Amino acid sequence: MTEWLGYLEHATPELLGVYTANPGKGGYTIFGELTGMQGMPWCTTFVFAVHPAKERLGKPCPGVVTLARRMILRGRWRKRGYTPRYGDLIFLRNGPSGLIEHCGIVEDADGEYVASIDGNTVDPSGVFRPEQGGAVARRVRRRDDPKIVGYAEIKTGGIINV
Repeated sequence: MTEWLGYLEHATPELLGVYTANPGKGGYTIFGELTGMQGMPWCTTFVFAVHPAKERLGKPCPGVVTLARRMILRGRWRKRGYTPRYGDLIFLRNGPSGLIEHCGIVEDADGEYVASIDGNTVDPSGVFRPEQGGAVARRVRRRDDPKIVGYAEIKTGGIINV
């Protein structure tokens, strides 16, 4: 999943495999192409396309709320106090609504911070602004960040790849 760091959302469906070609807020990504969910808000399509144990997530579904419900029904949901591991999913709210609006793949965590690789997120370099579209980026958050709603435990058996 780290190999996708720096990938930018595309304005049109051309050159989807080229990380920074045709950037813009069009909703087009290689992840939408791979999952058959082109044009959707793409944090979820990123997760389904690149997760190291994607077979454990089930068939790709549109929307982060649907994915969170699926994880709850499968008994994989963990509250904020849980210490996530490589491959777990992180679910966040972006605004004051309290609703789940974003997800990413946990890369690493300790007692204080959690690092994730997120699709359709803010480019941390600031070069590609949110109004232009999203990027694949590493996000590091404090574990007590109120935006974190919870996690989905996905046992990958993988090794942290940072």
